[in-house]
Amino acid sequence: MSTPAVSEAKDRENLHKKFADMGLRGYWQLERDDFRMEPRIWRWKELYPVLMETTEVIRIGPDSFRRNVGLETGSRTVSFGFQIVKQRWVKQRWGQA
Repeated sequence: MSTPAVSEAKDRENLHKKFADMGLRGYWQLERDDFRMEPRIWRWKELYPVLMETTEVIRIGPDSFRRNVGLETGSRTVSFGFQIVKQRWVKQRWGQA
């Protein structure tokens, strides 16, 4: 049986592998690869489950102060990304239904 810290590290590693396969990069990922610009299509139906998995694996505070996942475009002038906030936190913070 693995300890929580080991399983958390393994979950992050698996998530990062998915990111690499899909051309994504987490804000908390400090290492940089030389990334070439190449044509790519990101489909929402493929992105959404991975973004939701990010909310379970990456903890605000211990892992990162934000959950921002960027699309690796290879460009130095154009960037796109997703800021992932759990709805429960938004409701608590802002009192919205």
